[in-house]
Amino acid sequence: ILSTASVQSLVGIAGYAAYQAAKGGVMAFTRALALEVVGDNIRVVAVLPGAIDTPAVRISQDIDVSQFEATIPMKRLGRPEEIANAALFLVSDEASYITGTGLLVDGGYAVP
Repeated sequence: ILSTASVQSLVGIAGYAAYQAAKGGVMAFTRALALEVVGDNIRVVAVLPGAIDTPAVRISQDIDVSQFEATIPMKRLGRPEEIANAALFLVSDEASYITGTGLLVDGGYAVP
């Protein structure tokens, strides 16, 4: 089972409390469900995207993309295919010993 949480489940940003609470709930659900179904050989994982270069980000009146990119250690937005690749890894046999956790795909945003 793969869920989509967010870097914001770990890092707070003013003005997004409801979103962050929801994504934090996704992570709590991921951990709890993983323990409930592990005996059935079911893994439960989440991908935690950071800022991704999508049309919604590019047209938002609230976001200055260049200023936001400056806060990301890799100095760029992520690409949608980078999230897809992380998701494919998490549901693959290569991740067969991973459960109850999430994979940050955020260009290092949550590190500082």
